[in-house]
Amino acid sequence: KFDKMEEEIFEIPRIEREIIEDTGVIKEADIKFSKGLNIIVGINGSGKTTVIKYLLNRYDLNTMSCGERIMFNLQRALKNTALLIDNGLNRLSDENLIKILKEMSNSKRQVIATLHFSRFKRISGKVKANIINTKKFKLNRQHEKKKKNNK
Repeated sequence: KFDKMEEEIFEIPRIEREIIEDTGVIKEADIKFSKGLNIIVGINGSGKTTVIKYLLNRYDLNTMSCGERIMFNLQRALKNTALLIDNGLNRLSDENLIKILKEMSNSKRQVIATLHFSRFKRISGKVKANIINTKKFKLNRQHEKKKKNNK
């Protein structure tokens, strides 16, 4: 359903922690999210988009129970949901990226965004955020072999 990722900003319920196992390139990842800005950083193929796709599928309205849907719709009405942003931030200039990340950090919304490691290095220290580094993820062996062969 979300394979094309045509849109780059999605809304899901707020989350505190997710354990992802055997999904895409990720063998295992235990991720703790803060209430504010969360930035998933890593190189290409390290699991950033896999996390976003996992969250989209995990919190798909069509698979939620009636109670979960009611809670989500109430959170949405109160603007108390989480925003997921994949790849879109990479298209901004450094100046605009820093500006919007600061705005997100100061907002009351939970934001979970991906950012390539090279972009993150350029803006590191200029924005307050919970940094989730994909280096801490355990990747599937097939993917690890591909990464080694591509070096």
